[in-house]
Amino acid sequence: MLFPSTATMFRAIVPLVLVMLMVAANANQKGAGDDFCTDQERCAFPNEGGDDNATALSSIAGMSVRWQRFDGTDAFPGENMYMWTPSRSVGWVEDNNDGDADADEPVIPSPELCQQACLRMGLSGFTWYGSSCYFRSHEADELLSNQVLMENAVLYVRRILPTPAPAPHFSPPRLAIDETDGNQFAAGGAAKSSTKRNKFLVFSSVGNRCLEAVKNAWLSEPNVKIFDLVLVFYAATARNAVFRELRQYAQSIPGITLHVRKGYKWPNFRWWLLESSGDMLRYYSHIWVADDDLLMDTRAINRMFLTLAANPAIQIASPAFSSDSAGLWRFHDRHNPHFILRYTNFVECLGPVLSRAVLDNELFRRCLKATRTGYYLDSAFYPISGSSTSGMAIVDVAVCTHPERPEVEREMYKELADHEHGQDYKFFDQNGIAREIYWFREPEYFGGQRLPHIPRHITDETLGLPPVEIHNSMLRAMFPTRFGPNAVIRPEEESFL
Repeated sequence: MLFPSTATMFRAIVPLVLVMLMVAANANQKGAGDDFCTDQERCAFPNEGGDDNATALSSIAGMSVRWQRFDGTDAFPGENMYMWTPSRSVGWVEDNNDGDADADEPVIPSPELCQQACLRMGLSGFTWYGSSCYFRSHEADELLSNQVLMENAVLYVRRILPTPAPAPHFSPPRLAIDETDGNQFAAGGAAKSSTKRNKFLVFSSVGNRCLEAVKNAWLSEPNVKIFDLVLVFYAATARNAVFRELRQYAQSIPGITLHVRKGYKWPNFRWWLLESSGDMLRYYSHIWVADDDLLMDTRAINRMFLTLAANPAIQIASPAFSSDSAGLWRFHDRHNPHFILRYTNFVECLGPVLSRAVLDNELFRRCLKATRTGYYLDSAFYPISGSSTSGMAIVDVAVCTHPERPEVEREMYKELADHEHGQDYKFFDQNGIAREIYWFREPEYFGGQRLPHIPRHITDETLGLPPVEIHNSMLRAMFPTRFGPNAVIRPEEESFL
């Protein structure tokens, strides 16, 4: 149906009319409903003495962030992603001047603390009501356009200011396909692209089974995405319905680029980086290099990127995985409901988020050159990130699903048998990468950022972060030569069957 029904139009118009009436009624209140302010000094965060400016300015990874406040307003009431109330404030504060945490004194929510928590969780806004924070999962534009009157409520909306694009403007290779015989290539030349680019990117090398992830998950709500999407199609294109649908997406949705090239994800990622001639280092602060069967909806991807942007020390990260996700490493990166994120030394290579610093890292470039299937690359992530206890993380406010798929249906194993992937150590050796860097690494936690209401005196182990020897007991039993006290680095003697 091309035109909305009368009822639909009525539901859309009435909230806007109410908001217009509210703004007119409150026109004399200081800052209520103002346009976003642009003055750095006037827009500073409210201080403890009390400042009722409608807008506050901060920054995330070099991007300016504005907070706008609407008195007597809510948006999407009852649709709470997370609540922080005084009754749930059982943490601690350090206010006894003795340097010790006082577990008996709670951290009481306030608008300022909720703004900080909102940034850390990658959210765009919350409602302050009754001394409590009600966090929303909706994007800023949705919150602004769906305001409703609510007595004693205050809606806070966070906006990220656009960052001017660097010059020269990046022009990706034009897609060129000879569909008569299935030959595939990427030809040079400028492709039509938007002058506005997002700060975040999803990259994937995709095949004939990618639509469930690309269409139904990543682009489930393309109108709210804050990321660009680069797809490299590795299957044959001649008379291929999947490829035709992807091409239609690339032509109709801004920020999507489609290439055609055979090969695995990581060699295709390296090819794309080389084709872009380094322009990506100037455009994107974070890139999610995802397998084409990872299921995570648009809003969760947005939240993951914004959480990482608020934590610039994190160089490599991964979304958390749902309890029904498949894979050996799910014992380590399964979603933990107590945390915003957990610091770690290991994330699997099926879906890491790489920061700009990683892309410009000499060790990463050498490891990427040596990578064929992805085997061993995830073990190298930790030294690539500087072996820091805060350089890698699992993002628990963004949950992904990796569905179970029989090996016979996995396209990557049609090219190379599973046991052959372990032979990739030869490429790392050939590129002069020390075996201590890429050899199997035992996953470990280094604490994390807890949700605001979680008691600070409860140990990490109680919250699901066990010591390394307990955490990896299964790995040590299954692979005693790779993990644990008897591990040795002798790939020539390993059986990868």
